[in-house]
Amino acid sequence: MTSAKYMKIGLKAVAVSLILLAFPWLATAATDDSYPRLANYYLTGWMSEQEAQELSKWDLVILGFEIPINSPTAYSLLKQRNPHIKLLSYIDSISRYASPPGYPASHPLRRQYEGSRDEWLLENAEGNHLNVWPGAELMNPSEYVPLVNGKRWNDYIPEFIVAIHREQRGWDGIFFDNALPAIAWFNNGRIDINNDGQNDSGSFIDNAWSDGLRALYANARALVGSNYIIITNSSHEYAESLNGRMFETVLGDERNWDEQIAAIHEAFIKSNYKPHMVVVNANTANTGNWKNWRRFRFAFTSTLLTDAYFSYDYGDKWHNQLWWYDEYDVDLGNAINNAYALFDSNGAALGVWRRDFEKGITLVNTTNAARTVPLGQTFKKINGTQDKTVNNGKAVTQVILNPYDGIVLQKIDQIATQELNISQGFVAGANAALYDIKTGVSVGNRVLTLPSMPKGTFGLTDDLDRDGIDETITWKNGALSQYRNGQRVWIMYPYDNRWRGAVSLASGDLDGDGMREIVLAAGPGGGPHVRIVGCNGKLFNAGFFAGDKRSRGGAYIAAYDMDGDGTDEIVAGSGRGEEPWVRVFDAKGTSLNSFLAYERNNQQGVSVAVSDVNNDNASEILTVTANRVKVYASTGILLGQFVLANMGENDKRVFILQDALQKWLAVY
Repeated sequence: MTSAKYMKIGLKAVAVSLILLAFPWLATAATDDSYPRLANYYLTGWMSEQEAQELSKWDLVILGFEIPINSPTAYSLLKQRNPHIKLLSYIDSISRYASPPGYPASHPLRRQYEGSRDEWLLENAEGNHLNVWPGAELMNPSEYVPLVNGKRWNDYIPEFIVAIHREQRGWDGIFFDNALPAIAWFNNGRIDINNDGQNDSGSFIDNAWSDGLRALYANARALVGSNYIIITNSSHEYAESLNGRMFETVLGDERNWDEQIAAIHEAFIKSNYKPHMVVVNANTANTGNWKNWRRFRFAFTSTLLTDAYFSYDYGDKWHNQLWWYDEYDVDLGNAINNAYALFDSNGAALGVWRRDFEKGITLVNTTNAARTVPLGQTFKKINGTQDKTVNNGKAVTQVILNPYDGIVLQKIDQIATQELNISQGFVAGANAALYDIKTGVSVGNRVLTLPSMPKGTFGLTDDLDRDGIDETITWKNGALSQYRNGQRVWIMYPYDNRWRGAVSLASGDLDGDGMREIVLAAGPGGGPHVRIVGCNGKLFNAGFFAGDKRSRGGAYIAAYDMDGDGTDEIVAGSGRGEEPWVRVFDAKGTSLNSFLAYERNNQQGVSVAVSDVNNDNASEILTVTANRVKVYASTGILLGQFVLANMGENDKRVFILQDALQKWLAVY
């Protein structure tokens, strides 16, 4: 019997090359190396187009094989909307309907039932059919059931599902549920697995059972070849034929966390076919409380410590949810390392695990006590809409993790530029160093990129007319241009084409009409000549000189409401070769305030930026010369100073980089 069994499998393997030629849909299923990897275990008989649109956001979806027949338009939408999505069809390894399903004879569910045979049912010594789930009958996958038309259950079910895939197309693989490694535990062990009228011993039952399922998955692999995904649920007992497996109902709480993570890693190691694909299916323990954010985060961040796909739903009684979490929207990029444990300064384990990615990190507290975790650099919390106590968008250098909780943090330089407000001129593609505006602590670097500004372009983006759409202002060879939605709206020459060199650039509402004007000052080689242009491309007025018109160091400028009257003022800093003055002007050029920011003999130039540094509803002026920063009140009183790390003494451009919650001093 044993030799005949392996001869049967070998003959099918010889035919693989012919099968592949007949099945062009058997393409290599590549995996994305970026994280998080999201899966949805979505078992429903019918699917709407709206459901398909939502499901297309996941990376891997497991569906019933009846979906392409019951909901063909919705099924086709999945790959139309997400060409990289992986679709696996669900089929049970060990059961069938207890009675014919109410579908036409041509329907795949009816065909599956009609093609199975009563002789393959699992029975006890009395000949009673055994059932685990209502409406289903257990099948006997062993070699002891009789051949019917040359097949047993472990031949029939893989042949059936592969034939269905050939008809339907679009599938990337098969998900076999209930790959149980043993069955003697069921029905108090009263199982006649060899159909001899006697209940068999537990070891005999389990050996026959596992041998039969091993043959079933080997048969499936022989039919589809090595480039098709096959994963199972319940165990990795049969990993020699598989790409991986699902872990259903895991990581819900602290119990056996170490063992569960170890098992997930083991599943990757044992799986024999690439791409390795392991799915963690965590859930609400059949409560439906999907807003238990801590429970979700603990499972999600624990999974991020591994290379598994993550799924989160109601529970093992219902897999049919479209819940979407703030963490799902974060692109962490590729993993930089494996997960590692953290220790305190005395070398004691914290019970906290960390993993680093290209664009962020994840942390998991596996203990029953809160843990304070220093990060070693500044990260940004997710700016979410759900649990704002955790995902509040703040920049942090340490976090407090509650018991059995986790967090995802973003690197500062991965915040999308289009999410930021930059109302001073910058060079697209420049690598800016970012500093905390209060402490001067370095928080990393970011390359300043915007779709509306090609690399090397100097300009700014701002919603000048306050209609909710940003305009892009660029300066090149004496020409100032405004772009909107990629189209140039106007071009003008604020210095009558007599100055074509570098400029300093800012935007602000200088007359209180709700519209923002563009402020320019000539840069090195030019006089400190300030010009103002309206958002319509017309000169606002004749302009003025912020300093000595004979100077050729230019000037640096910013625009901000310095006195709280609703109208922005112009703040100018001296160019190289002049005393280190800072001056505040109104739109007409009237001087409102002036002071020396540094020693009188320091003539390296003073870059300026303005912000409410202390969150006291008052405006502060940040000045930079070389690597020295000073913070002044609008009246010129020194409030603080710090030295920029890793900065030389060359000229600097500075501006305030901010999103809805955080501000940084950007220097390049």
